[in-house]
Amino acid sequence: MPLHVGQTSQGKPLIGSADNRKSRNMPMPRSGWNRRSIASALILMGLLALALSPRSVAADGQPLTLALLATSDVCTANSLTEVAWTISGGVPPYAISVDGTDVDPSLDSVTVPCGPLPPAKPGETPTRRITAHIADSGGRQTAATIALPISQPLSPPYIVKRSSGEPSIGVHHTFILAAWTRGIPGTTPSAEGLHYLARNRAVGTDDWTYLLYPGRQAPEHPHTTIRPAVHFGGLNQGTAYEMQVAALRSEVEQHTPTALRWSKPLTYTTLTQPTDLQVTATHNSLTVTWDPQPDAWTYRVGISGPNGSTAQFVAGQRNDHKRPSAIFHALVPGHEYLIRVSTATGVRVESATVTASTHNAPPGFQPVSRGPQDVRVTPGERSIRVTWTSPHAFAAHNYTVQLDDVTGDKVNIDLKWVQDIRFPTQAYFVGLKPNNQYRITIEHRDIEYRTVSM
Repeated sequence: MPLHVGQTSQGKPLIGSADNRKSRNMPMPRSGWNRRSIASALILMGLLALALSPRSVAADGQPLTLALLATSDVCTANSLTEVAWTISGGVPPYAISVDGTDVDPSLDSVTVPCGPLPPAKPGETPTRRITAHIADSGGRQTAATIALPISQPLSPPYIVKRSSGEPSIGVHHTFILAAWTRGIPGTTPSAEGLHYLARNRAVGTDDWTYLLYPGRQAPEHPHTTIRPAVHFGGLNQGTAYEMQVAALRSEVEQHTPTALRWSKPLTYTTLTQPTDLQVTATHNSLTVTWDPQPDAWTYRVGISGPNGSTAQFVAGQRNDHKRPSAIFHALVPGHEYLIRVSTATGVRVESATVTASTHNAPPGFQPVSRGPQDVRVTPGERSIRVTWTSPHAFAAHNYTVQLDDVTGDKVNIDLKWVQDIRFPTQAYFVGLKPNNQYRITIEHRDIEYRTVSM
C-alpha cells in the first residue's frame, strides 16, 4: 500500500496530526524517524547549504574585498614605489600576492619596481599597472589593480646661494652643514613637501654616504620658508669632498640612487689648524698672516699680553689664495704678546699660536689713553644712564658696566655687557630705588684692561 504524507503504513493518521489530537500521549510507532533524528537532519541540511554558498561571501555574509593604495601618485622610472592594501571581509588568515609574487601576509605594504619609461605614444600616458590577489582560509578569492603613470625622476634641487654668491654650506673640521632650496630660486617651490636624498664622498673615491631628508609639512605661516638641510659628520680634516642632492617623490626611491637626477657636485675642503703664521712688528702694532683655507668663512684671531687680551674676526675669502691677515694697534712698546689663530666655526677647536714682541718705543713716543674717557652719569627718579667715550680709535668695543647698591645689603644688583658697535659707550639701568646711592664701575676689556669707578 503506498504511503501518503500524514499516514502510517496502516493508512492511519500520524500521531499529533490535526485528525488525531487526542492521541498525542500514545506511544510512538517503532517504524519511522524520531524527533532527534529529524533535528540532526535539519542541521546537516543547513551546513550543506552554507558549504554551497558563493565563495566570495564570508560566513557572516560580508564579501571579501581588496583595495590598493600607492604612496605616490606617480611611478618614477627605473625606481620603486610602495603599495599598501586594505582587506575587508573573508576569513583570515589570508594569502596575498603582488604581481605574481607571494607576500608575507603579516605586512600591510610592499615595494614594487616601476620599470623603465617606455617610448611615448601619441595620446597615451605610460602606465605601470600593479595587480594584487588575495585568498582567505575559506577558499574565497578576489583581486585589485592600481594604475600609476610612469614619469622621469624629479629635477634636482638648487644649492642655496648667499648674497655674496657663495653656497650655503658650513664647512667645519670634521663635519659640514649644507642647505638647499626646494625649487628654482625666485619661483614657486616645485618640490614642496617632497623628500630629499643627499650624498657625500671624498673626491676621487666611490664610497658615497647617503642621508635622507624626509618631507616636511608646509609651515603654518604662509611666508615662512624652511630650507632642507643635512649634517655629514665623521669627516677627515683637510680633505676634499663633494656633495650632491636629489629630490624624491617617495622615501623608497632612496634605494635606487642611480635612477635619480642629482644636483651638480658641490666640492669643499674640510678645515684644519691654520699654518705658517708670520708676524710683522712695529713699536705699537703686530700684523699676523697665515695660509688661507678655501672653505673657511671666518677666522678668529686673538692676542693676549701682560695686562689683558682682545680678539677680532677676519672674513675668509673662498677660493682666494691671498694670505689672510689681522693687525693689532695701540700695543705697548717692548712687550711680548701671544697670538692665536683659528677657524671660527662655532665649534671649539685647537688654535695655531705664535709669540711676537713689539719694538722699543722711538724717541718722543706718546702712549695712547687707556680705559673709558669722559664718564658721565645722568640720574633719574628710578634710573641711571652712564655714558663715556672710547680711549682711542682702535679700542675694542667690549665694556662691562656694574651697578652696586652701597646703602643696603644688596651688591652687584646689575651687570651689563656693552658690545653693540652702534651704542658702544652707554648703559642704562631702570627699576632703581628712589633717593638711593649706587656705585658704578666700568671695565674696558681690551689688550690693556682699565677700570673706572665712581
